[in-house]
Amino acid sequence: MRPKKQSVFTWGRLALGLSLLMSAASPSFAQPPALNAQQKAANTILVMPHKGADQDEINDALKNADGTIIKTMSNGRLTCYVVQVPPNEVQKAMSAISKDKKHFDGVQQNVLRKRNISINDPLYPQQYGLQQMNVAAGLNLKADGKGISVGVIDSGVVENNDLVGRVDTGYNTITGGAGNSDPTNGFQHGTFVSTCLAATTNNNLFGAAAANRAYIIPVNVFNGAEFTSDQDIIDALFYLEGRHVKLVNMSINSDVPNTFANQSANPVTFQAFIDFYNQGGLIFNSAGNDGQTDNSPRTQYLIVISAINANEKITNFSTRGTPLWFTAAGKNIVSSTATNTVEIADGTSFSSPYACSIAASIWSRNPGLTNAQVLNLMVNTATKPPNYAAKRFGFGIPNLGAAVGSH
Repeated sequence: MRPKKQSVFTWGRLALGLSLLMSAASPSFAQPPALNAQQKAANTILVMPHKGADQDEINDALKNADGTIIKTMSNGRLTCYVVQVPPNEVQKAMSAISKDKKHFDGVQQNVLRKRNISINDPLYPQQYGLQQMNVAAGLNLKADGKGISVGVIDSGVVENNDLVGRVDTGYNTITGGAGNSDPTNGFQHGTFVSTCLAATTNNNLFGAAAANRAYIIPVNVFNGAEFTSDQDIIDALFYLEGRHVKLVNMSINSDVPNTFANQSANPVTFQAFIDFYNQGGLIFNSAGNDGQTDNSPRTQYLIVISAINANEKITNFSTRGTPLWFTAAGKNIVSSTATNTVEIADGTSFSSPYACSIAASIWSRNPGLTNAQVLNLMVNTATKPPNYAAKRFGFGIPNLGAAVGSH
């Protein structure tokens, strides 16, 4: 259920559901489809000679088409030549060879293929937020969070079966100990947030995520309590800076007007945000769940995320307003828990790690980018929802496929 309004910081979470339904051809010389430059292997075609055709005649025919055999492949039954032709002469050569049915059974362009991930995690069909963010297209371009560490400031993170091998010991700001446990009774928020951000993908288990190879560094700022404080947030950021972490997810906030985005209300904490950005990092923060409008300014020091539903409409609980950078799914979010079960939850708490996972995936694909460049890529490729308005959606829904495909 929704937490009562407090002046201290509360998790951005709402109602939970404790159960979920786990859910041989003849040769053809037809005109091939047009290909773009990225799909073509430069100036090469593939030619299948007719079995029993005279080799000298084959060589002469290819020579007449201005083709040169650069590789011969055979399995003992079939032979395939990789034939190089002059620049801009591919179609002319293919046309000439295709007419010579005495010597050749087939000819085609030598097409470049990308790996195609077919996500097999059973919850993926229900994870509409990943589809809204065009995650599958990004994963096909190897944008999967590999090599990126994400600091998760929350209630701690347990290494469940969908985070195996990718959760650091981290830090507990209350005890000074490790952060890789979650002593919270009931819903263990930090683990659920982390599986939204970084669940192992294509392992036939639970759900998927964009940054599914990212490393999680958990900082527990609750230690089983319902509330945290400014001092713990600052302590967490300083710790993560010391670990050279460039990305932070913070699914914690207060109701309007005391949100983190309100710099005048949080001048000391905001200096920590500024410092983190100036050191090359980005902090993603859930907007909050009071359904009110935050009039704080948008700054690059805090990437604030609102929540939408499966129809790309702003949820009734999501805080909205001028601080927003992006929006992402936050209604009926399904993922795995610390106890390796499945739950459904609502809240901007889960919109934030979704958006953060896109930044992690972009950075993994392009590690030389600055924080400003990552942010600009997300802004310039974001998808505008229907009835778009900046105060509800920021710049729109992050689009991983478009972001990595454009850079």
